[in-house]
Amino acid sequence: MNQLLRPDPYDPFDNPTQHRTYTSHYRSILPQIGLPGYQIPLSPTKQERKRIRHYFNAVGFGFFAHFFFVQIAAILFLLLFDFLLGLSGNPIDPDTYIEQSSMLIALNGLLFLTANTGVACIGCRATKIPIRSFFRTDQFRFSDVLPYLFIGIFIQCVTGYAASWITTLLDQGGITAYEPNIDYYGTGTAIAAEILYSCLIAPITEELLYRGFALKNLSRVSQRTGILITAFLFGLGHQNIAQFVLAFPLGIFLGAITVRHNSILPAIFVHITVNTVSTIFDLGYTWITEESLLYAFDVYGNLLYLLVAIIGGVLFLLHLRKYTFPKNTPAQSMRGSRILLTSPWLLAVIAANLYVAMIAIQSASGI
Repeated sequence: MNQLLRPDPYDPFDNPTQHRTYTSHYRSILPQIGLPGYQIPLSPTKQERKRIRHYFNAVGFGFFAHFFFVQIAAILFLLLFDFLLGLSGNPIDPDTYIEQSSMLIALNGLLFLTANTGVACIGCRATKIPIRSFFRTDQFRFSDVLPYLFIGIFIQCVTGYAASWITTLLDQGGITAYEPNIDYYGTGTAIAAEILYSCLIAPITEELLYRGFALKNLSRVSQRTGILITAFLFGLGHQNIAQFVLAFPLGIFLGAITVRHNSILPAIFVHITVNTVSTIFDLGYTWITEESLLYAFDVYGNLLYLLVAIIGGVLFLLHLRKYTFPKNTPAQSMRGSRILLTSPWLLAVIAANLYVAMIAIQSASGI
């Protein structure tokens, strides 16, 4: 009879909207959960809050280390290159050389590849999550891939228009929203490096970091909280308004399908597709100079894009009718955002990214 009184350690809050296969064993937070007759209180104890905060801070510390590694390593590399170029007696300006070669995009790719995979692997090891578990799937078939890709394009299309509208409003108010571009990658090698990074390396390693390490740890109490906070960090990590407007909604969708299928593979496929489409348009508008070809690319490319987005919108509505986004029980609400707001490392990385984003806006606006 006592066995019946034990809460399910993979569904301790009796939440039918969550996906049990994705949930971590709650023993990592409450060791006594397996005791006969034990019931989880509505409000968390001090010890439980401490354990939950531990996992939130693990994510925050990992992202904080990621932030400073990328910033400091890039500065040190550029200073070293400047110093070595000066020793060689080469009269070329270091900034000009970097911008006209493949060095900048290669450096960017190398730093983020190292930081994304390093933080994900070390973080998973510290929080005892097997990396291989991210690539197992639950109720996922390759026939699911195409609808997800169409939905990803739909989200990209809608948020692209939203980002354009927001940046226009900001421009009218005298604020220039910083947006990264690849116009200055002047060599074929740089373009190849950009394609490799944007279309393969970034989607795979970012999903490993965000929908792998971060989402798994932030979902230990609530999948809803995990999805939303991971999506927020994903958007904030791009450090500019336009990409935040795209990345946050897309991140919610990527998090939801990761939880549903207990795997980051669906999210990787969608992320690759969205980045590839964006890269094709960027390169097309940058490098097609013949007027008739540019006109054809603009008209027919956008028509095809809008057609795919419309189909994706229909599939998205059907998707929303079929699947329920995870909700919180009252006990989960007591253990989610309230504890997150007292997790210093998570708050620190949010503040650091907001600071960089504000500096970029001030620089672009000439403030």
